[in-house]
Amino acid sequence: MWTAKASTRTANSSATTDTGSDRLDWRITLKTFIYFQIGIVTLLVALGTFHYAYDGIYGANLFMKLTSAFDVDVENSIPTVFSVLNLLCASILLFVIYSHSKIKAERAAFYWLILSLIFLYLSFDEGASFHERLSGFGLFKNVIGGRWIVYGAMFSLAVFLFFIPFLWRLDRRTAALFVFSGAIFLSGALGLEYFGGYQADFKRDFANQTLKILEEALEMYGIAIFNCTLFSRIVARNISVVTGNKPQTPEAT
Repeated sequence: MWTAKASTRTANSSATTDTGSDRLDWRITLKTFIYFQIGIVTLLVALGTFHYAYDGIYGANLFMKLTSAFDVDVENSIPTVFSVLNLLCASILLFVIYSHSKIKAERAAFYWLILSLIFLYLSFDEGASFHERLSGFGLFKNVIGGRWIVYGAMFSLAVFLFFIPFLWRLDRRTAALFVFSGAIFLSGALGLEYFGGYQADFKRDFANQTLKILEEALEMYGIAIFNCTLFSRIVARNISVVTGNKPQTPEAT
């Protein structure tokens, strides 16, 4: 469960100059984190599906405009905001693991840092859609869904090849979950994005909406599984994050 505990420590004045310290401990169990990740994604997918179904049955009205906040195909929607924050969450979790690995002088520390930076970029990209601007540059003309899909596939392949030595250093369960979550994410971000562009050319609204729901669901579930794997690793390593000043050393008496 998610618990918070406040504690107050008063130092002995004859032993230290520290007159007191207030500490608030936040503890999130792995089970709670998994329930939150998978639960929120499932709720958003269900509400997005409801929005499209309601729009198809009743058309535009006041209630449909309210449910449009869960339209997965709109940049300023609640699912998009959640995706931005969840990608940022992945970047933070990766940086925590990197910091711990660096303290332990592990050879894999560099890879954790690179992954953290990649997910930080993905978070910004999800909100600003930088990738779609690539459709106007370079080769691969007339690609259904936009040229950025080709660039995205090439980038994803390069990243996978780069991280193969890193995956071999991980335990088999973690490595398998990383590959599994990445495959789910890319099948939505690249695979269904391509077919979504294909369907859009034929103006098949129901098919477009179905593909959009599946696309965003795969992306969000992929990141959720990835975050749960990262959090599980943090818990297994018993990593704690503490903020504040360094403790003062006792004065000589």
